[in-house]
Amino acid sequence: MTKSDEPTEWPPIPADRITDPKRVAALRRAGLLDSPPEAALDAIAASAAAQLGGRVGLVSLIDADRHVIKSSTMAEHPFSPEREIDLSLSLCSHAVAAGAPLLLPDARADARFGGHPAVQGGLVGAYAGVPIFLEDGQPVGTVCVVHDVARDWGPEQVAVLEKLARDAAETVARRNATADARARRSATRAGLTERRGGGPSLEASASSLDMMSAALATPGQAAPGGSAGAEDGLAGATFLFIRQLDAYLANLQTAAESDDSLRLALTTAQAALLRAVEELDRAWADPGAEGAPPRRPELVALRDSVANFLEAERRRDRASLMFRRSMCRMDDVERAVAAAAEAEQAMRLMLHGFVMARG
Repeated sequence: MTKSDEPTEWPPIPADRITDPKRVAALRRAGLLDSPPEAALDAIAASAAAQLGGRVGLVSLIDADRHVIKSSTMAEHPFSPEREIDLSLSLCSHAVAAGAPLLLPDARADARFGGHPAVQGGLVGAYAGVPIFLEDGQPVGTVCVVHDVARDWGPEQVAVLEKLARDAAETVARRNATADARARRSATRAGLTERRGGGPSLEASASSLDMMSAALATPGQAAPGGSAGAEDGLAGATFLFIRQLDAYLANLQTAAESDDSLRLALTTAQAALLRAVEELDRAWADPGAEGAPPRRPELVALRDSVANFLEAERRRDRASLMFRRSMCRMDDVERAVAAAAEAEQAMRLMLHGFVMARG
């Protein structure tokens, strides 16, 4: 369905709330965007439709510039086969921006949304959606139901949706806690340990990777931990970098000034990440060497995602430098930043997949 040629008659989305860096970062850290379907979230969408008697039940995510249908009881969505909706057409984004339920018993008669093309086209007669709040309190999406005719939404229906939204948040929290625990085990096997009251030890990271480098450079000598040494080194370095990146971003969002020690830690962790890729490549260059890790699909995917991220970061830094020198346009910088953000998300997902496969 195309946008109406008539002037927009529904309220504009509060852009500052949708693009809030804290909210967007929380969504991307959750690992939900551009990821495979999850049975637990599919079940929540189905339960919403069944319990409220809606024609369609959905679990939706609101990114900075798109509405992503994570789970739906529809095989196909009428707006887009890619299961995405332009933000200008998203009802769920209003619930997310407000951090409160959005209830439209009769959308056609609603003064705010009566001119919406989905309402005028008969796709939405009634709508009820409640935000999904993650553990940090950020609303990242909705559990909602849509009906093609008007119907009342009472407190009981809202309570059902709120319970399902909490279930969705808990599903994500459990999934990520499991992945984090497994990543910690991989990091520990690579010599990356947690300090009391602090983040991963950069000294331990450098020591572990230097040991691995020395072992792989010595003919006939195995990497630390045998064949798992190089792959654990990459997993541990990736985990360390992500933790340092999150700490750095959190500081930027909460502190008046950036913390130089966190910036240095992030730079050191990124350098360790690059070394880990190089050491794995060196191990793969001699597949017959003792301790050389096998090229399993999940390890290849992790290695490639890390390499792609590092290259995207390099291009982002280059674009920023060229812009400061008035040698490129802001559009070029924005594209480079977006590409780096996508590469970061892919790297997070591949680390998750790797540690899940390792078990």
